[in-house]
Amino acid sequence: MLVNSGVRLAVAQSRVLEQINKLVVRGTTVLACGTCLDYYKLKEQLAVGRITNMLEILDNLTGDTKAVTIG
Repeated sequence: MLVNSGVRLAVAQSRVLEQINKLVVRGTTVLACGTCLDYYKLKEQLAVGRITNMLEILDNLTGDTKAVTIG
């Protein structure tokens, strides 16, 4: 789940795009906050994952699904 400036990791110019694509190939779902993409004017440049909203992100964070934090 990519929020705030983290959405920059999933756009075409990202230096870590290849690594994120490898995670997707292994079954990781990448969610990028649509409002954040709009704020940074990057919505059209999203290269991996799908656009979502904060409601879905919050549901995923507070639900019984597993979240992986890389950092």
